[in-house]
Amino acid sequence: MRRDFAVVAVDLASAKQAAVVTDHDSMVLGRRMFTGDAWVIDDILDWAEPIAAKAGYAGVVLGCEPTGHRWKPLLDRSRARGLELVCVNPMLVHRGREEEDFTRDRSDFKDATIIAKRVAQLRCYVPCVLEGRWCRLRPLGARRADQLVAAGSARQRLRDLLECAWPALLSPASNPLDALTWRAGMAVSTDPGRIVVMGDGAFADAVREQLPRWGATRRNLRILRAIFDAALPPGGVETERAAACERAAYALADWHHAVGQITDVEYRMVEVLDALQLSALVTTIIGLSVVGAAAILAETGDPARYDCARTWAKHAGLCLAVSTNFATTYR
Repeated sequence: MRRDFAVVAVDLASAKQAAVVTDHDSMVLGRRMFTGDAWVIDDILDWAEPIAAKAGYAGVVLGCEPTGHRWKPLLDRSRARGLELVCVNPMLVHRGREEEDFTRDRSDFKDATIIAKRVAQLRCYVPCVLEGRWCRLRPLGARRADQLVAAGSARQRLRDLLECAWPALLSPASNPLDALTWRAGMAVSTDPGRIVVMGDGAFADAVREQLPRWGATRRNLRILRAIFDAALPPGGVETERAAACERAAYALADWHHAVGQITDVEYRMVEVLDALQLSALVTTIIGLSVVGAAAILAETGDPARYDCARTWAKHAGLCLAVSTNFATTYR
């Protein structure tokens, strides 16, 4: 951010973009609303550069909040024009609105001015440009995080419903939802009445068929017997049992789907690390699996973009001794 450059700040939105041109004291030299998505950035820069030149500036620096994916067209077009893009943390913009007492007077132009002020104060950063296979690893990491949340939510929802409608089912093991035989039994039916009608033998055969879907091959006979016994006096809120058990079946299906998606996306993440020839190197960090390393690298990006190995290690949140060694070897 050079002193002889003006600041062009854009408050990004879906259908219109508020742009301001300011000096380093946040004095607004020009402001204008542009209709269209973030790809109107060329029109914004064509409008802003003459204003900066008229005010005596040698060029401009573009600033924005990293809103969703809307900042990426700005990065693409600004780099194509030989300009620099910097991003301001949304929390700094939020705090800036509080400092300026704009909390009750929301305005796109005011937000853009706050962004420009933070850029002039150097409270910004240069965004990372993803390239090659790193472009694939980042979305895969985001997909894995989403599915982990979905799996955890479905699992908790299943437990809550069963605690209400069929509490006896949660006693066969200390952590019944971790038992693959228990999951296979629930895949047969979450309705205790149906399990009783099936009979002990038919239920056991049905569980055997469901085991491969959950990654198991052998039944735990103790848990199997406990599930069948729990169906005889299920307990719980009788008036809501039928509806709750039906909803529990949906929760179980959601959980199974999310677990399958996690397995698939983790396989793809390991594929990317293999292609980057990093799988063997990341496992030199004690206690870190290939999948765990892939999840970390999906967030931090290419370690080579950091100034030093310790900076990457701190960003990754790993033990400095071993991860610094990894980053140094990689670089």
